[in-house]
Formats: sequence, structure tokens, C-alpha cells
Amino acid sequence: MQKAKKRVFSVTAVLLAVLVALTALLPTAGAAQAATMRSKYTGKSYTHNARFNKLEVLNGVDISAWQEKVNWKKIKNDGIDFAILRAGYGKNASQEDAYFATNFKNATAAGLPVGIYWYSYAKSVADVEKEARLCLQVLGSRTLDLPVFYDLEESSQLNKGKAFCTQLVEHFCSIIAAAGHTPGLYMSRSPLLDYIEQETRGRYALWVAEYGSKTCKYDGDYLMWQYADNGKVAGVNGHTDMDFLYGNKNSLPGSATLLKSKTYTGKAITPAPTVTGEDGQPLKVSKALRLLLGEEQREKLYDYLRNDKGKVPIDAVMEAFYDILSNDGTGAKNS
Repeated sequence: MQKAKKRVFSVTAVLLAVLVALTALLPTAGAAQAATMRSKYTGKSYTHNARFNKLEVLNGVDISAWQEKVNWKKIKNDGIDFAILRAGYGKNASQEDAYFATNFKNATAAGLPVGIYWYSYAKSVADVEKEARLCLQVLGSRTLDLPVFYDLEESSQLNKGKAFCTQLVEHFCSIIAAAGHTPGLYMSRSPLLDYIEQETRGRYALWVAEYGSKTCKYDGDYLMWQYADNGKVAGVNGHTDMDFLYGNKNSLPGSATLLKSKTYTGKAITPAPTVTGEDGQPLKVSKALRLLLGEEQREKLYDYLRNDKGKVPIDAVMEAFYDILSNDGTGAKNS
């Protein structure tokens, strides 16, 4: 990605993180051989992780002012399934991407699901908070089909170490989640492993960049792989970044059902959903997090999915998740 391109504090954010994780959990372990597919946009073949065998491989582009004017109808007609748009960069109001509003309008008018990213220059937690607030301001009332990605790649940030970089990610993503949007993180594979704590990497939707490779070698869960920066797509002048998304066109991670009566559209849900125990009382966030991140509870969630061979309706999955949150893993109910 070109330069300047591109803890969870509420139960709402916990649920959003789980929904993102479900995208990667649906395939069963020990699935068939990984699929190899040729990209018409680069002319090269790529092998996808076997964990994604039961998911669709969707083709996408990420676009910013660097591409200037693009023709979204031609992009859609060339087989592109989704778009990630740069909304802006940095912490100043003047740094909104000059083409964001036009790109969002025309991409959605062409029928493409859209997500956004914000390129960071933050040198402190105070800076990253300003960036997150500005990102939300630029997004406004627009609804998204895909996450809001935090783009972390400046060497001045990485040089401050893992603890600092992880703190930036956590702070930005918590603000995005609190506003009702699905938070994500964009990074190249090596810096992602070197500078972001594993717990944080497992909490948010990951968009992993790895060029010049026939497969993405990141061994954790991820939503998207940016596999090239030299793609050729109709409607775009010059080269563009190319992305694979592993999921389903009908249940993208920014538009998933959180509750039977509440459909997540990218806007904040009012009132915000809560997770309750058997007695009907809300679970404390700390307990919800412990249960969410506990190995035994995750295995129980895997079991729900595996029993139906990965074809579980999202409502049923969420009901199962609520049951797990109300359970200490031994069968005894908690409040």
C-alpha cells in the first residue's frame, strides 16, 4: 500500500469481534486441500489457506486519491466484489481523502459492498484518538458493509515497539467499536507479527498485506489478504492494490445480525445490545471478555460450528454464543 494510503470496552464490541472471528471459524479443521486460483487482475495464481475452503473467495480493490477518478461501474463489471476506500489519514480535518465522498457514492451506487481504512501517523495515544474521532466524523452517517480498518505502517511508529503499536491499535479500534462499527487492522505480515500482541491480533478483523507470494503465510485468523499492488482493473488508471476476502456475499462482517431483532448496518445500534446471564442480569464486561477469550469456551464455539459442518445460521450461532457467555465452561450457570 502506498504511503499515506492506506481493549474492547463494551459488550457490543465483544459481539462484533466474535462475528468477525466466525468468518474464519466456519470451515472445519482438516478440510480438503487448499484451493489454487488464478487472478485475472495480475495474471498469477494464488493458493488459499485450507481453512477458507468452505467460504467464497471475493475479489476486491482498495482505492484512494492516488488513483484519482475511477469508473466504479467498469470496476464492478470487471468482476470486483467489494471495495475498501481510504477515508483519510492523520489527525487534521484537512486530511480527509479528497476523493472519499465521490468514491463512496459511486461505489455504493454501482452495488459494491464498501469498507474504509484510515492511514495513521499517530505519535501518541492522544494522536490516535484524534485520528479515530476524525475518521468517524468523515464517515458521518454513511453505512458500511465491511470494517473500518486502522492502517499502521509508519516506521516511526514501529520503532517505538510492540507495546506502543498495540496500544495504538487497541485505542483506535475501541473508539470505532464504541461507535457501532466493526473495527479492523491493516498491516503487512511481518510487522503484524513483530509489533502487535497476539491477543490484539485475534480480537479484530485482520487485513494482511503480503506481496510477491503465492500464499499468505500468516498462520492466524484473518479476513482479507492484500496480495498485490500491481493489479490491472477496468475503470482504474494504472495499477491498483488487489485483495481477497474470505466470506460470503450475503453475510459480510459489517452487516451481520447481532440480535434477532437488530440487524447491524454499520450505524450505532440504539439501545446497544447487552449480554445477560441466566438470571437476566447483564454480564460484566470483564467476565464476558474472560469467557470470550478462554480456550475452553472457544473450543465449545468451534464445536457448535463443526457439528453443522460450518453451515450454521448466524442467529443460531449467536444464541450459542450467548449460552457460552452465560456458562463457566463446566455446566454451572453464572450471573
